[in-house]
Amino acid sequence: MLETEESLSWSKFYSMILPIMALGFGGIASIARTLRAELAEVLTMDFMLLARAKGLNYHQTILRHALRNSCVPLASTFLYLFLGVLSSSLVIEQIFGVPGLSKTLLQSINGKDHWLTMGIVIFYVLIGLLMAILADLSYGVVDPRIRMGGKKMTDRKICMEDGTPLSEELIHIEKPEFELVQREQEIRDVEFKTEAVSYGKDVFRRFLRSKTTVVAACITLFIILMGIVGPYISPYNYLEQNVELKNMPPRIQGLEKLGIFDGSEVIEVKKDNLSEYEDCIIKNLGTVTDKSAFGTVEMERIKINMYKYKGADDVYYWFGSDNLGRDLFSRLWQGTRVSLILAFAVVAINLTVGLIVGAICGYYGGWVDLIIQRLMDVIWNIPSLPLTILLIMLFGSGILPLMLVFCLTGWMGMANGVRMQFYRYKNKEYVLAARTMGASDVRIMLRHVLPNAVGTIITQCALSVPSVVFQEAGLSYLGLGVQAPNPSIGMLLSDGQKALLDYPFMIVSPGIVIVFLMLAFNLLGNGLRDAFNPTLRQ
Repeated sequence: MLETEESLSWSKFYSMILPIMALGFGGIASIARTLRAELAEVLTMDFMLLARAKGLNYHQTILRHALRNSCVPLASTFLYLFLGVLSSSLVIEQIFGVPGLSKTLLQSINGKDHWLTMGIVIFYVLIGLLMAILADLSYGVVDPRIRMGGKKMTDRKICMEDGTPLSEELIHIEKPEFELVQREQEIRDVEFKTEAVSYGKDVFRRFLRSKTTVVAACITLFIILMGIVGPYISPYNYLEQNVELKNMPPRIQGLEKLGIFDGSEVIEVKKDNLSEYEDCIIKNLGTVTDKSAFGTVEMERIKINMYKYKGADDVYYWFGSDNLGRDLFSRLWQGTRVSLILAFAVVAINLTVGLIVGAICGYYGGWVDLIIQRLMDVIWNIPSLPLTILLIMLFGSGILPLMLVFCLTGWMGMANGVRMQFYRYKNKEYVLAARTMGASDVRIMLRHVLPNAVGTIITQCALSVPSVVFQEAGLSYLGLGVQAPNPSIGMLLSDGQKALLDYPFMIVSPGIVIVFLMLAFNLLGNGLRDAFNPTLRQ
């Protein structure tokens, strides 16, 4: 096989540094968040207090006890990140021009090369199945509660407090020989003298105690509120076009008197043409020399009022206008509304399906879990981005096709997280006590297991909202997202990226919104997870 010039340029390691960083930084954040959530629960368990009571210092208890118990969910997290990198590498390969397998798959789809497409998809599925098997096997290595090849419970001796083993007669005593002994003294509960605090009230108190979480909640509510009322605040409709006022810089009443958001723009003109801008010049920034193949030309660098130059003194575009003269303020909040509606709908569907499937797999286990997990592995290992492209080519672009695309495989990540939490809590003492008292499986799952797992579930939901927004932005970059004239955050970022060097203000506002959206949901997810954690209840 002959190597092309493109493949030869990528044969050196330093060419891979930026793509690796772009693909890896998101995974670092996910691993850190998962590990933090697990450590917060493990540090409150009894064996941690016992280790500290034995004299181990804080760092030893973290490394030898807490960290190993907290690494159990990382097996599923690594699997999820690995498959995510495989499926999302297409965007990175397109941006950096990497001759990778995802780019080859996209070319085979566009060229209708069915055999090559089928071969690459089968390869992805086999790699994913192998990683899923390794993830399952890693539980036995990482989880200290699992002992491979250890003694069975029936082989262990039952001893009294002084170490004397019980006789076989006492162990296998018949039921009729038991005699119920009761105290004649009447025992009453001690009167509860402090204020009775319900679970909901305690959650609300812990939520307000974290100032960072409160600020994140305020930012989130502000963005949601602006997504609802923002398009109606601006006097211009998000679809209204005025080509004569295209690419106008931001201008806000009141702030223009302070010299900011005054609708000004710095341009370079020839001295002969300086009279054309005489009435709208704000400041002369001096003379610059422009060198080109045709010679050297002296240019005047001036700052002008673009609105006055265009004869639009009474027009105010608060965030500027795009290349068709549409108001970016109304388009930004309309796009935020579209992206948030899509994200919340996808998260709600994924949560519902994933909660049901994950609870069944985690609670019952056995062959039910085995069959469902293997089916999920097969579906999950199909690369999502090429699958997305196929579905969009089949059903077209729009909100409903995008919801179908994100929900087709998105619920499996939620199901794995719920399954892992149910495996963790289903054998706890309070669950065994509830089962002994005759509680049904549904009641145990809803009243005893789910409240303890709700922290991790809420954290995963909070992470899924900005994740859907980013996926939509990636599809918009490829021209497969929400189609014009309807805006979305991804489309605005894509349009702003095309005019980044000439009109950088176009990408600033959607960039700020998506950054604050990501930070706010992440911090809010952390705060809600701590607030809903029953082990932190005071």
